[in-house]
Amino acid sequence: MLLQIMPYAFGAAVSPLLLVTSILILSQPKRPKQQCFVFSLGALATITTIALLLFFVMHVRAQASDPTMTADIIHIVAGIALLALAAHSWHKGSAANKPARVSGHASYLKAFLLGAALMLSNFTTIIMFIPAGVELQTAGDAVRSAGLVLMVLFAMLPIWLPLLLLTAMGKRGEKLLGALSRFMAKHGHEVTAGFVGLIGLYVLLRGILGL
Repeated sequence: MLLQIMPYAFGAAVSPLLLVTSILILSQPKRPKQQCFVFSLGALATITTIALLLFFVMHVRAQASDPTMTADIIHIVAGIALLALAAHSWHKGSAANKPARVSGHASYLKAFLLGAALMLSNFTTIIMFIPAGVELQTAGDAVRSAGLVLMVLFAMLPIWLPLLLLTAMGKRGEKLLGALSRFMAKHGHEVTAGFVGLIGLYVLLRGILGL
């Protein structure tokens, strides 16, 4: 069952905006790691809350008279939404990857709120939780909980990976993160459009073929 949600988990991890912003925070002169960690807590609070709400709704929908039909319709709607987001990302270009403005003297509260706000605006990640919830709606509580944790962990990777990389590699990590930031700032919209578009097509076809 968990293998079925892996495409959505990988899709949830595709967020150039979160990645570039986290790298920008880590480049600040004062308390960069602490700021990034608090930034991640804000993002984690948002995505966990959204995930719990979505998975609760999916569980309720599973009690419908025809949950299979409901799941197919949700797949179609989610697939169309993902394809639309992929097209929007491609059309907007590199402007979609512009990081949020980060002050070198920002408080921990501002870092937390920034993380929460950016995750809330990260629609491609949020929508990935919908088909994942459909896949898990008939599973037991243990599997559903494991799926929820898996999706949240992958959604947080764009923030946690740079932080872990810098902590583990030090100065070498800074050079690698700088190169990664420049690449994602320039090509992140292409990565997002391609990956989200493929998953959107997959989700849409699953819904259509299931009708």
